[in-house]
Amino acid sequence: MRLKIKIPEAWAYQPKQDKLPPYLFYRRQSSASGPLQISWVETSGGSPLSSNQQELQQMVSDFGQQNGYGDLVESSCGSCVFGSVATAVFRSPKHPRIQIWFLCNGREMITATHVCEQQPDSIEVSEAQEIVSKLTLGPDKLKPRWKFW
Repeated sequence: MRLKIKIPEAWAYQPKQDKLPPYLFYRRQSSASGPLQISWVETSGGSPLSSNQQELQQMVSDFGQQNGYGDLVESSCGSCVFGSVATAVFRSPKHPRIQIWFLCNGREMITATHVCEQQPDSIEVSEAQEIVSKLTLGPDKLKPRWKFW
């Protein structure tokens, strides 16, 4: 599967030598831009992944707390293009804002993190949220993995 992502013109892809996930995107027009990192997991048989919104919300909150991301500021869950989504925002002395998303359709899970070492502006936060809300996976074709809008 390939990541299907639409990113605004203000954002740029940061290529890596191995060209494998996680993929990194940065907002060019923000002096405090933190990386938006995106990766995914696919299941091949066995038990399906939980796409229950409340379970995802608990998982994303637990993930941030277990990894020392700081104090939980807020969390929420809902539906998205991919299926179910849950997000949690954390704050620490080192990172004034870390937002994590778990998106699941029952077979695959997409994870995204937006880690900011400085307080990001509201436009960057809303654009990151918009990007993640439209994430999906599709067949592995030899076409670009994302497009700008």
